[in-house]
Amino acid sequence: MRKGELAHLRFGVAESVSSRIFAPVLQSVRENVANLDLTVAGGKSVALVSEALDGSLDLDAVERLSDPNLRMRSWVLFRESVHLILPDGHPLASRDTIALSDLGGATLIERAECDVCMQFRTACETAGVDIQFRHRASGEDQLQNLVRAGFGLGLSPQSMGALAGLVARPIEGVAIERAVSLATVPRRRFSP
Repeated sequence: MRKGELAHLRFGVAESVSSRIFAPVLQSVRENVANLDLTVAGGKSVALVSEALDGSLDLDAVERLSDPNLRMRSWVLFRESVHLILPDGHPLASRDTIALSDLGGATLIERAECDVCMQFRTACETAGVDIQFRHRASGEDQLQNLVRAGFGLGLSPQSMGALAGLVARPIEGVAIERAVSLATVPRRRFSP
């Protein structure tokens, strides 16, 4: 990069990944890269990977790569547990942790294209706990607002936190976690 040129970075952050995690890193990049021109995009992990492959994004923070994509290089940044999100007035909200058996008969809101929901479903079936996934949401904000409106309970990554009026509680005996990865197309120059 020549002196005076803009340093473009097009960064995709999956809607299931809190962008506040990257704020300190992006602040450091801004402080150390003169003429930074940053674009942050959001969406589903699959769509962001597709945009990186077609050259629209340089770097992605994604929940998962749908397939081991040989055209993308990725590094796991961190792993985190998943918590149950419930209204603060719910009978289980006062507990520090929630037993899986306490969720028998509960309605959960399913996040679209969510591996965590599938893992949780499997854990419930294995434990003989009957739950219903009756409603669906595509993003964290939608899911938490449906929980707040009384449609059911939700599953949320630990880093997302809970909206006002909701609480997040770990689920006993269920080791469900997700990995957040940084992904890019190898040997591609960043945006012009």
